[in-house]
Amino acid sequence: MEKKYLAILACPKCGSDFKSEIKKESSKEVLEGRLLCKNCSQEYKIEDGIPFLYYSDGNSSQEGVREMFNETPYGLLGARGAMENKEAINMATIQKTPWYLQEETVADKLALEAGCGGGHLYTELCLNHAKIIGLDQTPNSLRHIQKLFRDHGKTA
Repeated sequence: MEKKYLAILACPKCGSDFKSEIKKESSKEVLEGRLLCKNCSQEYKIEDGIPFLYYSDGNSSQEGVREMFNETPYGLLGARGAMENKEAINMATIQKTPWYLQEETVADKLALEAGCGGGHLYTELCLNHAKIIGLDQTPNSLRHIQKLFRDHGKTA
């Protein structure tokens, strides 16, 4: 994740700011480290540029859903297809979606996609030149999106 975006993250458990401990970084991105909540001391790891902001509240149904989607991230084929066929993803395609976005509305803007799953909206935003922070409770979804984007020369 780009260093400048770490400052806008908050602890999902209590909403407080983080103190970051960076172990490995590139010129713009934090690659490895951890985020420590200044209030509740909850700790979250950063691996391969992805901050994993998940904590368990002991709700077994939530854990079950998380594990199910972690094993089979939803919609990865759709996101992969969008990246491989980016010529087909254009304003006509986007206009058919219920969350119709116009490139001039999102280009160069910072967007947050909470629950990015397999990356459908994330991909659409990227192809329309938005800067995106994607959040999901399933680490494998985030890893798959990151790999997909890196394979296509993009930063997720």
